[in-house]
Amino acid sequence: MDPYISRRSNPLTDTLCWEGMVRASRLLLRIYHQGNNAWACVDIALIRLFGGLALVNAGLAAVHGFAAVLGGMFPAPYSVPCGRFLQYVMASNVPALQERLPGSGPLRRYEEIARILTRFSTPAAMDRILRVEQLCASLQVPSLASYGMMMADLPILIEKVPVGSSMQRNAIQLPREEMWEILAQAL
Repeated sequence: MDPYISRRSNPLTDTLCWEGMVRASRLLLRIYHQGNNAWACVDIALIRLFGGLALVNAGLAAVHGFAAVLGGMFPAPYSVPCGRFLQYVMASNVPALQERLPGSGPLRRYEEIARILTRFSTPAAMDRILRVEQLCASLQVPSLASYGMMMADLPILIEKVPVGSSMQRNAIQLPREEMWEILAQAL
């Protein structure tokens, strides 16, 4: 999803991202509950390949911008902060885009992601956030506090997060107050 809403997305990465998101939306819970399903494991490998090709060609955005900083400070597997930040970044990006850039390309991309994840033809982008929240709960994505992050760490994090290259490619620039809120929610 991050390369799909990256400011450097392009037709090649859009195709890779779209196919990866469609496959992941059908498969993620199945692989979580049936990790020994050979077909699902092959498909997950393909999804990861699509993601890797997309991120190399379009870069990443805010989800990975937050996760990268945390990865250097706490012993959490990289996928945990990514999973944890996803819903909060979306919950910040979508209203910011609706308010500051209505009708923009990135907002339309979030609406497309909502259609992919919910399998409804006309869901609102906010429906996607609800679906991701439900998915993270089903996957039991742990809080960042379980890896040692505390509120006292937020001032250090808020200094490091905005300067990362992934944050520069986010669909919309997030002010520090919005970043602080994302960090606090993910805690």
